[in-house]
Amino acid sequence: MCRYSIIVLLIAVFLFGTHNAQPASAVAVGVSADGKHQYGFCYGGGKNPTEEEAKRRAIGFCMTRGGMNPRIIASTSRYGFGVIMEYQTAGKKVGYTAAVGAATQQDAINEAARKAKAAGGKKAVAVRSWHDIPKTVINL
Repeated sequence: MCRYSIIVLLIAVFLFGTHNAQPASAVAVGVSADGKHQYGFCYGGGKNPTEEEAKRRAIGFCMTRGGMNPRIIASTSRYGFGVIMEYQTAGKKVGYTAAVGAATQQDAINEAARKAKAAGGKKAVAVRSWHDIPKTVINL
């Protein structure tokens, strides 16, 4: 009986179709009028179905926080973990780096830390993290 239920469910899914919500994540960084770095980010499916839309929204959020001339520092069209990391340079300046679309949160943290170190950063701190979980929509 259970085998027939599974077969019927698979046929229904095939006939009525499924689609995955599109994944996308992006992080933008800009500098405010007082010289401080500001960031904006966008992740997940649904409201931002493409990577380009995620980039536009991240830039918009950065500008809302006061960042001028924002630029994208990380983007992906894969599901996964993301981290924004703030670091301090030897000259006591603040910078941001990000990792998106990582398999685990620790992978995202490690990747962002490697980027911060490559940029000459010291004292890196993760200021934001997320996991854009895939959602499967079944049209019945």
